[in-house]
Amino acid sequence: MFKALLKKHTVLSAVVLALFTTMIFSACDDDDDPAQGKVLVVHASPDAPGVDLLIDDAKVNSAALSFPNNTGYL
Repeated sequence: MFKALLKKHTVLSAVVLALFTTMIFSACDDDDDPAQGKVLVVHASPDAPGVDLLIDDAKVNSAALSFPNNTGYL
């Protein structure tokens, strides 16, 4: 009985190790990440006035963003 239990444990350990190894190597895929991130801004406060969006001191939106609008992805 002990040998059968040990054999099941060994087989289970080998399967878990194989799955873990496969997951690790599949996570090391080539670098296909986008070069830039994208941001979407939503004006979600009904009591606040319209807002202007600035990135590096440059205005992004042409008109003040008012509730409940969004900018789309920038």
